[in-house]
Amino acid sequence: MPYYKTIVWLFLILAMVSLIVGILAKGIGFQIVGLFPISYLRFTGICLLFVIAVSLVELTTRSKGQE
Repeated sequence: MPYYKTIVWLFLILAMVSLIVGILAKGIGFQIVGLFPISYLRFTGICLLFVIAVSLVELTTRSKGQE
């Protein structure tokens, strides 16, 4: 996977930004394009699950290559 680190960092940054916006939206009560704070938090969860899945695939392919 040649772009593994780039993809992981991109989705981690997206998750952090979405988490911060979700917390601020919950605290202040603003909405962007009609999205509720739970939408940002769900997107954060999806990004983190994707990072976990990609990391597990990377570990699996790396361990298969060492055998």
